[in-house]
Amino acid sequence: PSSNTPDNQVLYIMEKVHMFSKTLQVGAILDGHQGLECVEYCKKNFVQIFTKTYSQVPNLSTALKQACIQLDQQFQTRGSVSGCSLATFIMTDKEFLCATIGDAGIVYMNEKLFASSPHTTASKAELLRLQNAKKCGYQRDNQILTRTIGNQFYKQMGVISKPELFQLKNNQFEFAVCASHHLFAVLSHLDLQNVFLMLTGKSHLLPANLASFVAESCKKSLLKPHLSNSQRFADILAEICANLGVQATVLVCVPAKLQINLNSGPKLQKEKSFSTLSRQRSTVLLKSDTQAILQTQQSLIQEKSTQIQQLSAQLQTVLHRQSPSEQIQKIQKISKFNSLQEVERKMQGIIAERDQQIFDLQQLLLFDCQKEDSELEALKRFDYQKQISAQQQLIELQKCEILGHQMQAESQEQQIEELRVEKDSLKQQEEKLKEKILLGEIAEEKLYLLEEHLRSYLNTPGAAFDELLHILISHPKTK
Repeated sequence: PSSNTPDNQVLYIMEKVHMFSKTLQVGAILDGHQGLECVEYCKKNFVQIFTKTYSQVPNLSTALKQACIQLDQQFQTRGSVSGCSLATFIMTDKEFLCATIGDAGIVYMNEKLFASSPHTTASKAELLRLQNAKKCGYQRDNQILTRTIGNQFYKQMGVISKPELFQLKNNQFEFAVCASHHLFAVLSHLDLQNVFLMLTGKSHLLPANLASFVAESCKKSLLKPHLSNSQRFADILAEICANLGVQATVLVCVPAKLQINLNSGPKLQKEKSFSTLSRQRSTVLLKSDTQAILQTQQSLIQEKSTQIQQLSAQLQTVLHRQSPSEQIQKIQKISKFNSLQEVERKMQGIIAERDQQIFDLQQLLLFDCQKEDSELEALKRFDYQKQISAQQQLIELQKCEILGHQMQAESQEQQIEELRVEKDSLKQQEEKLKEKILLGEIAEEKLYLLEEHLRSYLNTPGAAFDELLHILISHPKTK
């Protein structure tokens, strides 16, 4: 889909932040989908959350990573299904840090050319991560996204918000381009490099359909001395997008004092500046568009064939009615060529060119069908694996419940057995106590009888008897 539709919108951020006695230049592309709520929320809150995090964690990469994750977590509390991809770069005097989430991308050139990879199943690392987690991602524009901000209900399918970070320590680069996925659908990172090198007079390796156009744009740009280098590069990319009929939102960063000359190379300085462009573009070719173009090409071929037949009929009519000199003049007026053989040769060339275009479009259509079938098969496989995983989890849960019930029953039986043992012990203690009580009563009764018997036998007064009894009891043999 195009960048700006009722459900999809691309916004950009371009701000300067002053913190810790240094200036941070923050640029970001926000490519929204499934509604506008997420992309508008990110545009409003991204810089604020980043600066707050950076004030607490004065490490640029750590702060940016935590800010992206925190931005996603705060938006998920809204319960919205919308989401967005993010590509951002942050510059200081000594650092250049960039991060991507989703299919928005960044390209920059230092000593080498660097291009970020989109977070889709086209990336082997992302596909392996989903396969290991037994997840299936989120499908958008005939591709499966694996990382986004938002999309709350797709987080359980393996979609994460963790950004991929890239850091350039020396902060010496020739250009940086941050764009939505629409730009990279028609221009590769090598094309962007060649456009820039052509602007600086270092290379002419662009495709034939772009080389002359870019060269003309470079010459026009050099006639405008008031433009910044970023604006020059941005204007050229804008004209390329307009020429290709595409729509893209792009942030461009080029050193502000870079000497751009078609006959000499650049001289880098430290000062840098931002520029932005936003152009209208058509939808990237999909299966339906390919079929429509194929039908259009076929109708054009039929129209050309009809014109050729009419021209041949007119030629035959003229040949039968006019003199040889008049026939030759009429042939030259109608055909605008020198001979019938040249007309036939031109017609054959046109037909061969159209046949080749039809063949190329058929191959493109076949490739799109195969790609769509493979993606559908992958989705089915992910869905089947997900169902099997869910069934296995259910079985494991049931096993855990059964094991829990068994352990609970064993625990209850053990408690019952302990209570039974304790009950038996109490009974034994009770019986022993009863025996002691009974023995005590018998001993007391015997002692009383003995006392009466001795008292009557000795016929002794009570006090004297008690003293005598005490002496008898305390004697070892009496005991």
